[in-house]
Amino acid sequence: MLPMIPIGPAVIPSNAVAFILALWLGAAVAERACKTRELDANQVWNVIGIGVLVMFVAARAIYVLQNFAAYAAEPLQMVALNPNALAVEYGAVFGIIAVAAYIQQRKIPFASFADALTPGVLVAFAIFAVGQFLSGDGFGTPTTLFWGINLYGDVRHPTPIYVAGLAALGAYATWQMARAQMLPVGATALNGIAWYAFVRVFVDAFLADATFWPGGYRASQVIALIVLLIALSLRARIELRAIK
Repeated sequence: MLPMIPIGPAVIPSNAVAFILALWLGAAVAERACKTRELDANQVWNVIGIGVLVMFVAARAIYVLQNFAAYAAEPLQMVALNPNALAVEYGAVFGIIAVAAYIQQRKIPFASFADALTPGVLVAFAIFAVGQFLSGDGFGTPTTLFWGINLYGDVRHPTPIYVAGLAALGAYATWQMARAQMLPVGATALNGIAWYAFVRVFVDAFLADATFWPGGYRASQVIALIVLLIALSLRARIELRAIK
């Protein structure tokens, strides 16, 4: 593991470096995809800025609510800058809602813009997962497989590497789809959403620090499965509409 990365005289958390790199490379890929579709590539950074800001604020607020008892004694810790004290998955939902509202307000062609963003988003997910691997976050359950990693006193599934590899594969596939423009508008984005939801359904089965709901169901897997089914349903509707 490499939780801290020395950069000149400074030492920066590896997940923070990965997050910045993920935004930059993801945006670069999305900008290129926008240009192939004759969309305003400058809007990519506006969307990223709004989405990231809302995501962080919401992720912090939800994490505090989830762990309110721990913060009750020291209320000032609620606003402390701690990248590990974030409910990222839930914050991402609010970030997506904010981005959708901005796109609608600016009258940007939503479906086409989403198609262009998809490869970049998956690239960002892949790089961020590498950052999680380096920092030791998102660690997996114990395994006897030869590719397991020694972490926290046991040999475990390298779950962030699973996510990184599968997300990168999805990024490549959706990039080819976006560049070819052979699919109905909106289909590439739905393919990307469905693929990443499938990745989470698969990989989160090996996640050690998962949140469980009554009945022993992993919350992240249930949510991802719902998203997967919705994305596939909408994808089928687009295909039927294109045929008609």
